[in-house]
Amino acid sequence: MFRHLVVSLFVLVVFRGVASGQFTTVIDVPPDVAPGSIGSDTQVNLFAGGALGDGFEMGASDGSSTNLELNIFGGTVGMDFQSYGGVVNIRGGLFNGDNHRFRNTTVSVLDGSLGSDFWIEDGSVIHVLGGTVGNDLIIESGGRANILSGNIDINVDVAGGQIDIFAGEVDMNVETGGVANIWGGENETDIEDGGHANVHGGSFPLPMFAEAGSSVRIFGTSFLLDGQAIVGLNGIGDTVEILARDGAALSATLRDGTRRDFVLNSLLVSGEDRFDMAAQLEVTLATAIPEPSALIVFGLLALPRRGRRRVG
Repeated sequence: MFRHLVVSLFVLVVFRGVASGQFTTVIDVPPDVAPGSIGSDTQVNLFAGGALGDGFEMGASDGSSTNLELNIFGGTVGMDFQSYGGVVNIRGGLFNGDNHRFRNTTVSVLDGSLGSDFWIEDGSVIHVLGGTVGNDLIIESGGRANILSGNIDINVDVAGGQIDIFAGEVDMNVETGGVANIWGGENETDIEDGGHANVHGGSFPLPMFAEAGSSVRIFGTSFLLDGQAIVGLNGIGDTVEILARDGAALSATLRDGTRRDFVLNSLLVSGEDRFDMAAQLEVTLATAIPEPSALIVFGLLALPRRGRRRVG
């Protein structure tokens, strides 16, 4: 119930009613003819039966356009959609094809279908509360994503950007420079060389993979290594690096109360976790959090840091 309240508040804040008075030009499709691009001080409202063609451009490619808004209630958007700034609110409709790119844009998704290759580039953020996503949601460097809905089944490449997962089913690759903050949801996670994951909660029904050069920090209220207390975890914020591999068992109670036993294999074993010997694995003792709370959890991102130890 608490999560439903959080999502409801988020919807009220992000999906405000259409306010056309603040724009010089307002285009309703239909009945208006759809433009191929828009400039500053323009709002487009796309309704059922309307369509934006392939290669639609929202703003000037140099980022100079201001005060742009696209509200999608229905209809279709062609492939190669390009947004260079402004706000896109998606409450329905369909993005056809692939290669939809957003730079310096705030994207909020409540319903609809996003198609394939949905790129969140530098300066952009996407909030996903519903709808469906095609083959890939790609978060590039400088881009951010918040996955808030429990009804999402999504494939994500964190290609240098940041993602916060509170709910949904997420199949994710965290690539070089990417950061994944996992607070909830059902996750299948592969952290590649140069990628980083912070695990605070959520479930992991399938194995987690941490490749050479990656780093993972697990935040929890209690930990055991092969059934024994971990030396150095004495107070909130204490962090210990775990060097043990060869199938050692790391038992964690995550911050949301989820219990997870990580199997620390350095080599591939069918159906089990793998943490390469050259992957950095740390555990941090932390306070419990509500499950999962988008409003409270952002205020808990900064934990006090105390001394680090290395445990074999």
